[in-house]
Amino acid sequence: RNHSREAYLELITHIKRKIPGVALSTDLICGFCDESDLEFEDTMSLLEMVEYDLAFLFAYSMRERTHAHRRMVDNVPEDVKKERLIRMIDTFKKHQLIVQ
Repeated sequence: RNHSREAYLELITHIKRKIPGVALSTDLICGFCDESDLEFEDTMSLLEMVEYDLAFLFAYSMRERTHAHRRMVDNVPEDVKKERLIRMIDTFKKHQLIVQ
């Protein structure tokens, strides 16, 4: 993407200030090629900080005829992807329980 994490968080803060009660949504994928533990934890902290109202959460799966399929190796084990996805879903659900 063409923006930093800090710029994204500043934008979210600005939007929440300008539009009280705004609903924010996101699509997040865990387990993309070469995703490190640190990168995943960065995603988790963002999920916790932003407190999205709606989230579409997925484990990465290789798709034919894509850049990743042609040039990358799907090297994050399936069990790691599943574990990470469960953590993302659980974290999102905790926020939902607090909001309700």
